[in-house]
Amino acid sequence: MKEIKCILIFVLFTASTYAQVRICGKVFNETGEPLIGANVYVKGTYDGASTDSIGYFKFTTDSTGKQLLAVSFLSYKNLEIELDLSKKIEPLTITLVESMKELDPVTINVGAFEAGDKKRSVTLKLLDITTTPSALGDVFGALSSFPGSQIVGDKGGLYVRGGEGYETKTYIDGLQATNPYFSSLPDLPSRGRFSPTLFSGTVYATGGYSAEFGQALSSVVNLNSIGIADETQSAVSLTSVGVNASQTQRWDKSSLALTANYSNLIFTYKILKNNIGWVKYPESVDFTTIYRHKRGKYGLFKLYGFVNLNSASMHYNPSADEDGGTVVSLKNKDIYLNTIYTDKLSDKWRIRVGFSFTKDNLSIMQDTFKVSEPVFSAHQKLILTNKLNDHFSLKLGEDISIYSFSFKYFSFLDLTTFKQSFLVTNPALFAESEISINSRLAIRTGLRGEYLSLMNEKKLSPRISFAYKYSRNAQISFAYGQFTQRPENEYLLYNNKLKSEKASHYIINYQYEKNNQIFRVEGYKKTYKDLVKYLNENNIDPLTYNNRGYGYSMGIDVFWRDSKTLKNMDYWISYSYINTKRDYKNYTKDDTPPYISPHTFSVVVKYMFPKIDTHIGINYTYASIKNWFNPNLGDNIHAKVKAYNDISLNIIYMTSVWKKLTVLYFNVNNICGFNNVFGYNYNKDTLYPIVSTPERFFLIGAFISFK
Repeated sequence: MKEIKCILIFVLFTASTYAQVRICGKVFNETGEPLIGANVYVKGTYDGASTDSIGYFKFTTDSTGKQLLAVSFLSYKNLEIELDLSKKIEPLTITLVESMKELDPVTINVGAFEAGDKKRSVTLKLLDITTTPSALGDVFGALSSFPGSQIVGDKGGLYVRGGEGYETKTYIDGLQATNPYFSSLPDLPSRGRFSPTLFSGTVYATGGYSAEFGQALSSVVNLNSIGIADETQSAVSLTSVGVNASQTQRWDKSSLALTANYSNLIFTYKILKNNIGWVKYPESVDFTTIYRHKRGKYGLFKLYGFVNLNSASMHYNPSADEDGGTVVSLKNKDIYLNTIYTDKLSDKWRIRVGFSFTKDNLSIMQDTFKVSEPVFSAHQKLILTNKLNDHFSLKLGEDISIYSFSFKYFSFLDLTTFKQSFLVTNPALFAESEISINSRLAIRTGLRGEYLSLMNEKKLSPRISFAYKYSRNAQISFAYGQFTQRPENEYLLYNNKLKSEKASHYIINYQYEKNNQIFRVEGYKKTYKDLVKYLNENNIDPLTYNNRGYGYSMGIDVFWRDSKTLKNMDYWISYSYINTKRDYKNYTKDDTPPYISPHTFSVVVKYMFPKIDTHIGINYTYASIKNWFNPNLGDNIHAKVKAYNDISLNIIYMTSVWKKLTVLYFNVNNICGFNNVFGYNYNKDTLYPIVSTPERFFLIGAFISFK
C-alpha cells in the first residue's frame, strides 16, 4: 500500500513538473529604460513575479492553453498580452506606456497664478485671497501682493509687468466684468466690487494667457463662481464700515442666495487722522443675487446679479491753490448680470455658453461743471471642448461683445454742453488645442481672430506654450503670444480711426513643487507697438492722436511658498524686478512710467492656533523708489517718489455665540504708520505729495452664521 502511495505521489509530481510552463522576459518604458518592480502575472492565478534591477522577470505556471499575461507598474497603463501556453514561450520584451491619469501630468501654468480648492495643483488656496492682511478682503488687493504686480495707491486697477491698470481685464466664469472696481475720487485708490466669498477659484494670468481671452494687453483675472450652495443658512456681519445680511436657500437640485450690503466710511475717517476734507463720506449700498440649478446628471445653470450705488464728495485742492480748490462729487450706479450654462454633450464633448451684461452710469460734478459717463456692454460666449483621449484635447469657441460709451460735459458758467459717444461691436472666433506627448511634455497652441467694427479692423493673435516635466516635482515652461486691445475711451471719443494697441509676450518659467512647498521663477519680455500718443489730454482735434507709441518691459518674478516646514504655519515670499520704458501719451521720448517701482518684495505669514481657534496673519510689502515727471524740470530730470513700506496684520477668531458659528475679525494696515507717497501734484515750482489717506486703516467685524 505504501509503495502504491509513493508511486502516485511520484506520478503526480512528475506530471505537474512536466505541465509547468516557464515565462520570462524584460519590461521597459517608452524610452527603453528598464522598469524595476513591475508586476507580471498570469491573470486569474497567483503565478507571477516582479522585475529586478534590469527589468527582468521569470516564473513558471501550471496554466495551460490560451491565457492573459497581465503587466502593471505604478504610473503606467496596465497591459494584457494573450499567450498560448500549449506552446513554448520565447523570452518576452514588453513596453509599458505612461498613464496620463495615474501620474500627475505636466501642467501648462506659465504666466498664471491659480487659486482654488478642488484642483490638485494650484499655487494658492481660495482662503489665501480672503485672508491676506494687506488686502482687507479685496480680491485685487490680494493679487497685488503676488509677483508681477505694482503698488499703485492713488488709482484703481492691477498694474502688471509694466502695463497700466486698463490693460488688465476681469472675467467672471469667462465672461467680461466691464467695471470691476468701485468708482473713486481723484488721488484715491478703488476697491473691487465683488466679494471673494462668491468665487471657488481665481486664475491670475500675468501674461501668455489662453486664446479664449481677448482685448487685454497685459493681464487677465478670471474669477470662477461657486456652484450650488451646500446648505440652507442665514448670515449677518457687522463691521466698522457697514453691515451685511444674507439668506441662502438650498433645495434638492438648486439654491438661491440673496445678499444686501451697506457701507459708510464716516466712522473710520472720523477716528483716523486724514487730510481729506470730506463733504460727504463714501457711502455704498449693493444687492447680490446668486441662483444655481442642476439639470440632469452634468448640467449646471448659474445666474449672478449685482446692483451697486455709491457716492462721495470732498474738497479737492491738490496744488494748494489760493482759491481753496473745489468740491468734487461722485455718484455711480452699476448693474451687472452674468448667466452661464455648462453641460456634457457626450462622453467626449462639453459645452459652456454664457451671457453677461453691464450698465454703469458715473456722474462727477465740480463747482463749474458736470460730467456724465454712461457705459453699456454685453458679452456672449460659446465654448465646445473635446477631450479625445489622455493625450489630446480641443477647445473651440466664439464670442461677441458690444460696448457703448458716452461722454457728456455741461458747464455751469456758460451753460454749454459737449456730447460725444461711440459704439463698438467685437465678434471673435478662437481655437485651442493641447497635446500631451506623454506625462512629461505638453504643448498648447491657440489662435484668436477678432473684428472691431468701429475701426473696421481685423486681427489674428497666435499663441503657443509648452511645458516639460523633467522630474516628478519640477518642470520648465515657455509661452509666446500676441495680444491686442482697443484704445481707451478718452481716445476713441475724439478719433475712432485709431488702431488697436499691440503687445507680444515672451515668458519662460521654472516651477518646483513637493510636499506643500512650491518654488517658482519666471522671466519675461514684452514689446509694445501702436500705443496711443497725443499732444495734450482731452483735445477734441482727432489729428492730435496717433498710434506711434512703442515700448518694452522685461523682468523676473520669484515666488516661494512653504506650508510644510513649521506646523500650523504657512508663508510665501514674492519678489519682482522690472525694467521698462514707453513712449506713449504725451511723452516726448521713451521713459519709465511713474507707476513703476523697479523692485517689489512681499512676505505673507499665516499661523493657526488650533487650540484657541485663532488665525493670525501678517505681511510686509516693499516697493522701491519711483520716478515722477515734473514738467518744470525738463525731459531728462525726474522727481523721486520715495520707497513704499507697509506692515499689515489680521486676527481671526472662531467661536460659538448662542450655538451659532461666529467669526470675529480684526485687520489693520500700515501698523507702523509709514508716510507712503504715491506721486505728486504740482503748482508752479512746488510739489504736493499724494499720500496714503489715512496713514493707517483698520477693520473690525463680526460674522454670525445661522444654520
